[in-house]
Amino acid sequence: MRKKDPTAICNQFKSEMDSFIKFRSDLVSCAGSASNQSHLAAIVFHRAFVSLESYLSAWFVAAINRDSTQFLAHRESKIRDLVKSEISAWDENKLTYSPPIHISVSDLTVLVDPDEKNLTFYDHPDMQKKAAKWLSPAYKAKVDSIKFPLPNIYRAAKTIRNCIAHQSKSSFDAMNTTLNALPNTGVCGQLRNHVNSVNNVGSHLKAVFNGKTRTEIYLEQFKKIADQLK
Repeated sequence: MRKKDPTAICNQFKSEMDSFIKFRSDLVSCAGSASNQSHLAAIVFHRAFVSLESYLSAWFVAAINRDSTQFLAHRESKIRDLVKSEISAWDENKLTYSPPIHISVSDLTVLVDPDEKNLTFYDHPDMQKKAAKWLSPAYKAKVDSIKFPLPNIYRAAKTIRNCIAHQSKSSFDAMNTTLNALPNTGVCGQLRNHVNSVNNVGSHLKAVFNGKTRTEIYLEQFKKIADQLK
């Protein structure tokens, strides 16, 4: 049975980020007005973050597909706990759990993502929590290897994505709170608020630091997240 390759998925995602960076570069000269350039920055960022979420979901499925031992152990534990609490310990003691050694990708996808909405992660601790439940020690270690400032950047990016998608007061409030909380050093210093409150997401994302827009900086950081999982 052919297994999913997490490394190949990583490389494909990084190529996609490079294509988005080139797309923005190719179009920026003909975008014209400052308003159009703001729209371009927001559009590219949003599309890239959606790709990041899709990548992380696909990577988790591929990691479980490579080694499903922990995933199946977690499922058996949940099943036994449910039977024990809802029926009786006697019934739980009589259970035999015998899933196939190798789960097909199609079956695994349904088990991991029954609603077919892709796995989503509120933040890096949420990612670590799911990794601890489902992934083998080797793949869990890759998730744990995502260190500062990448978790901060991921969380900030998610709030920006939500703000672009929803345009609600609460989404703006959440974004500004998260951006203001970023450290004022290194790459986080470039990505954090430089004003009291961001009112135009596109204008915030098109701002340039060392020759790169915030959109480009975010996409490069997304690639670094992928590299940690490679």
